Parts: sequence; structure tokens; C-alpha cells
Amino acid sequence: MRKLIPAIALSVVVFAICMTQSCVKSIADGYTEPITIIQPDTLITAYVKSGSVYPIEIQFETDRPIIWAKCMFEIDSPGSAGLGTYHTYPDTQFYATPSPPYNKYHYKGSFTVPVGLSYQDTIRFDVKMKGANNPSSPDFVMYDKQFNMILQ
Repeated sequence: MRKLIPAIALSVVVFAICMTQSCVKSIADGYTEPITIIQPDTLITAYVKSGSVYPIEIQFETDRPIIWAKCMFEIDSPGSAGLGTYHTYPDTQFYATPSPPYNKYHYKGSFTVPVGLSYQDTIRFDVKMKGANNPSSPDFVMYDKQFNMILQ
């Protein structure tokens, strides 16, 4: 009986480990996010220099046709004398309407950091996608993701 209890406990632990590992997902499993930022390779913050060119690569994928995909950016500059006010200058990095409608779109381009920006100015990118209705659902879907660049 004393040898049976450790054997049962070991069997339960091995079974639990096997079940846990079978549920782990990886990129190799074929799962992707609706909006995947490939470049820049960090969503937290990328530090950039004024006048430099940086690659931007974004993958869009959904289970329904994509109506449009876009990337907008704005530059936040601290106000004069540190009063905490910000001036924003919104602009479009790209706007695409895939034709014919398809559920995947890949954007590969670059962004030139404007000359004349100051140290610690922040460039905020807002990436959005709208998917059409699906036969199983009458509604459309919207996806949104952001990333930043801060001047050094």
C-alpha cells in the first residue's frame, strides 16, 4: 500500500503536466492577432532620432473581408514653459481598401521622423481595421492597436 500512494501521486502529476502542455499555443499553431505590428519590434516605445527613416510593417488578418485598414499618427510636443499643454498634428501613414475584398492585408513601408522635433516629443501611431459582415454575424468588427516613438 505504501508504494501505491507515490505511484498514484506521480501518475497524477504526469497527467497534469501532459494536459497543461497540450493546451499551450504558439505562433507555430497558426494563431495570429487581427493586427500584428511586425516593425517596429516593440509596442512599448521605440526611441528615434529626428530626420531618420524607420521601417513600419503591419499584418492585418480576420475571419471576414477587410473593408479598410489604416494607420494614423500624431506628434505630441510639450507646451511652452512646461505648462503641460500638448499640440497635436494628426496625419495619415496609410489608408488601404483591399480590392477585391480579402481577409488578409500586409502593409510594408517606412516613416520619416520630421526634422525640427524636440527631445522627448512623442509620435503616437493608431492602427485600425474594419471587417465586413460575416454570414454568421450581421455586424462588422473593428480592431485597434497603438505604438509610440519617442525622440532621443
